[in-house]
Amino acid sequence: MPCQVAFCLAMGVLGNTVLNNMPVLADRAMNSYKYETWNRSQVRKELEQSFPGTQYLALATLGCLPWILRSDPGVQIRNDLPRPEELPLLRPGGNLPLPYFAVPAGSTPDDIDTANTKAIFSASTRDSQRLDAFSSTISWHFWLRSNVDSLIDEIAKGEWMGYVTTSQGRNGDIPAPAKGIHFSSVPDPRDQYGNSILLSAENGVDARGPFRLEGYVERKKGNVRLTKRWVDTNIPAHALIGAVTPLGIVGCWAYHSADGIPMGFMWLYKKEWTAAS
Repeated sequence: MPCQVAFCLAMGVLGNTVLNNMPVLADRAMNSYKYETWNRSQVRKELEQSFPGTQYLALATLGCLPWILRSDPGVQIRNDLPRPEELPLLRPGGNLPLPYFAVPAGSTPDDIDTANTKAIFSASTRDSQRLDAFSSTISWHFWLRSNVDSLIDEIAKGEWMGYVTTSQGRNGDIPAPAKGIHFSSVPDPRDQYGNSILLSAENGVDARGPFRLEGYVERKKGNVRLTKRWVDTNIPAHALIGAVTPLGIVGCWAYHSADGIPMGFMWLYKKEWTAAS
């Protein structure tokens, strides 16, 4: 249920410019990353124990990020945040329709795998049945898992872009977005179970200049760790720490040399989801 609430909040904030209680949510989201340090945070360890935990933290962060980003006039002028209607996850008749109510008897979230999700979903299901199913924990988990798996499978397709914040509040000082990110993905040869996928991107550009990304995504829990290094500069490398969600890669960023203490939020998403595409 917390995951469902966080997802609905994130979608609501993305579709609206003003909501109440955003400062409180932003503070709590950052504290979830920031408690002690990221590397030693008990909160992080507890949330990373499960797929729902990583999704909850990332989606709760997304519940406040559009509010923070829109405090900057440049973001408002560019109008380049994802648009709910452009997201592939809710398109009727698409590859990933809303959940179907007929989940196999006796199924639990632990039984879920990518191979059997398409057999459980039905594009021809009546809308009312889909909406009823959306409130079902098991059906929701199938739908969420399928969307995350699909985005991981297609992470190397299309151009990614995104933002980082320099605080957790609306300070109106958001760096220009990172653009031109085209991921390459290959299975990690060190992982015999096929859970880890190596990621790299060579030609990204942001306000500080060209940069490259290297890291990995864990399929089972959706965790993402990326190192961001700028080309031909002395800027310290940044760590991007988060999770793949149906709305992109969400989390925080930190200086590698500062023991992983989070300095702000980060959000990467596909350019095709925006009005600028």
